[in-house]
Amino acid sequence: MTCPTCHGNQYTTKTDNLVITCPDCAGPMEDAPDSVAPRFTRTHILDTAAELTYKTRDKEYGSASQSFKDIADLWSSYLDHTVCVVDVAIMMNLLKVARLKRNPQHRDSWIDGCGYLALGGELSESSE
Repeated sequence: MTCPTCHGNQYTTKTDNLVITCPDCAGPMEDAPDSVAPRFTRTHILDTAAELTYKTRDKEYGSASQSFKDIADLWSSYLDHTVCVVDVAIMMNLLKVARLKRNPQHRDSWIDGCGYLALGGELSESSE
């Protein structure tokens, strides 16, 4: 069974195969009963975004500030226009908004969008 919230991929890191307990499954995805109904609440969305931005993504991609700086540098070069780390956070969030326009039931986009905005807010404090 694949969890309808984490889709079996958001709670497993590819680098070390760490399995994080899915809050909706109340256990690893393969142990979840078929009758478990996911609760997609604002608390779940924000908690999951925090978990992903603090633990999972840093392990996979490095720090958000360095990752966003690398992206900003590449986008700046490609566009011949300066892009900053806050622009990256905003643009990545807009990508999620565009995806949600087509499929508002795609839970990962809601979670990722919150994560990008939170990272952008944090990065805006250090880029002043």
